[in-house]
Amino acid sequence: MRNEFLLLTILGMLTLVGNAVSIEVVSIELEVYQNDSVVLNGIFLTEGTKSAPLGPGDYTVKVIDKKGSTLTQENFTLSFMYEYPLKIVDHLPITIRLPYSEESDKVVLLHSKKTIFEYSLTFCNNNSACEKSENYISCPKDCPPGSSDGYCDREQDGKCDPDCATEADIDCACGDGTCGEQENYLSCPSDCPSGSADNYCDGISDGKCDPDCPGDVDSDCIALAATTPTPTTAATTAPAARTTPKATPSPGFEAIFALATLLILSYLIRQRRR
Repeated sequence: MRNEFLLLTILGMLTLVGNAVSIEVVSIELEVYQNDSVVLNGIFLTEGTKSAPLGPGDYTVKVIDKKGSTLTQENFTLSFMYEYPLKIVDHLPITIRLPYSEESDKVVLLHSKKTIFEYSLTFCNNNSACEKSENYISCPKDCPPGSSDGYCDREQDGKCDPDCATEADIDCACGDGTCGEQENYLSCPSDCPSGSADNYCDGISDGKCDPDCPGDVDSDCIALAATTPTPTTAATTAPAARTTPKATPSPGFEAIFALATLLILSYLIRQRRR
């Protein structure tokens, strides 16, 4: 029992990892009505992950090849009734992403095994116009980098892609007067001029020592080091040693001492004669 549980856990983890891998997918945006009419809002070829399993249900969307064989499909259900607050709607928007390959020919939507919508997966007509079903991946000739096509191309080409967030396309940040984290002298010299601290050593001889260059790479840094005076340490003079003056005997001390000695000797002699 324990081994079976472990096997199921591993299979579940592998399934989650497989679903998270970025692949080429066809993204289908539809509005499905209760009467089985369908409105196409958009269909794009892009990079991403396929939709999580939606089934079971009486709706089926699938991608088929030119021979009519099913390449991939998903089952799902639609409820046209909301519980909170209670109301019934006549149509619902759905977005489904399915794996795409060169063999993919058309996408088909069925309700209770009845085909209610189909669309040919021809994403590029090469008419020099970036149309609704085209983007940079599916039709680069019609939708060159920087086109408004629902796809962020992230190409560093000097064109800010309107489909990208500022941090996703470096071209969108370039030109705002600030040397951002993703910019440097090579990618955006207008924001990061030579000598900027931008994690890029430009090595240009322009009188500016580039802080990103090793000392022996930028000639400006070498010249600066050569002209900068070396700081010197001022010599310190040790204070003169303090001398304690010697005590000088008071004048006449020796005479007084000698006189006292004579008086003592005289006294002793007199005592002896008695």
